[in-house]
Amino acid sequence: MKQFHTAGHLSRGATFCARIANMKNEFLASLLGSHVRARLLRLFVFNKTEQFTAEEAMKRAQVNKKDFTKEIKLLEKIGIVKKKNWTKEESRGRGKGKKIVKRKVSGWTVQESNQYIGSLTVFLRSIAPAAKDGVTGRLTGVGKMKLIALAGALCDDDNSRVDLLVVGDKLDDRKLQAALRAIEADIGAEVRYAAFTTEEFHYRLNVYDKLVRDVFEYPHEILLDRLDVVAKLGL
Repeated sequence: MKQFHTAGHLSRGATFCARIANMKNEFLASLLGSHVRARLLRLFVFNKTEQFTAEEAMKRAQVNKKDFTKEIKLLEKIGIVKKKNWTKEESRGRGKGKKIVKRKVSGWTVQESNQYIGSLTVFLRSIAPAAKDGVTGRLTGVGKMKLIALAGALCDDDNSRVDLLVVGDKLDDRKLQAALRAIEADIGAEVRYAAFTTEEFHYRLNVYDKLVRDVFEYPHEILLDRLDVVAKLGL
């Protein structure tokens, strides 16, 4: 996931027409007979320009090694993904001793020469349910939630700088990160997000902060509003 820091820069994740699904009733997993296969399909098909090592794919899709090994072999056999070797840059050390090293890694990427990839992409996007309780359910227990809003890629829009805005108190960062990883596994792509305390959010709202303004001025969907933002902004 990508977080927008108060003093920092924003890295964009993949942008695509995504909808968060309630995994209990997900059509794709039921159709394929495997939620692991469904998650891996979305991960690779929705990120065609990227390549993933086994560790990266398992982490992003939130699947275990046994299931991953089984499903990636199947996807490779039917021509959805292909093996690839590449050089990866990594940062090692700290301070003055910090240096960038390169190492050769191997993994998989989409087999773009497959004649069905285009149609498969359209199909995967078209069957993604527009269920609202996917995000809210994932964030249960993270803290005292006051506001949850979808924007950006999660509302089929490229203008907002974040896809998910979370406002709450006593937020448990560890649980929040776990919830975000689960949401990303559900949709198959990284989520740009911003998380604020109620006090921080009110301050940003009062000074017409651009990040917050972007969320509500462009296409968005409010899933939880205990701060009466709809009334205050006249939405």
